[in-house]
Amino acid sequence: MTVLSRDDPDATYVTEIPRLVVEILSPSSRRRDVGDKRTAYRDAGVPSYWVIDPINPRLRVWRLEDGEYVEIADISGDEEWTATEPFEVTIRPADLTRRP
Repeated sequence: MTVLSRDDPDATYVTEIPRLVVEILSPSSRRRDVGDKRTAYRDAGVPSYWVIDPINPRLRVWRLEDGEYVEIADISGDEEWTATEPFEVTIRPADLTRRP
C-alpha cells in the first residue's frame, strides 16, 4: 500500500515519491520486505516505511532522516502507537489480524 498526495487525482500514472509505503509480510517475502525493499524505498526517498507482520502481530516503522531509515516504532500485540506523519492514526497490531 502507498500513500500519495497527488495534485491531479485523475492522473493515470504515479510520478511522485509516495509519502508512505506499507508492506504486509508473508512467509515468502519476509526477507525481501525488510531488506531489499527497505533499501530501495530509502534510496528513492520514501519518507515513511511500515512493515506489518499479520502472523505474529507486529508493526515496525522507519522514518527517513538524513538519507537513512531510523526505526521509530516496533510494537506488537495489544500495544498501541500513534503516527503523526504522513497523517495521524493510532494502530494496534493485534487489531490488524482480527477477523469478524
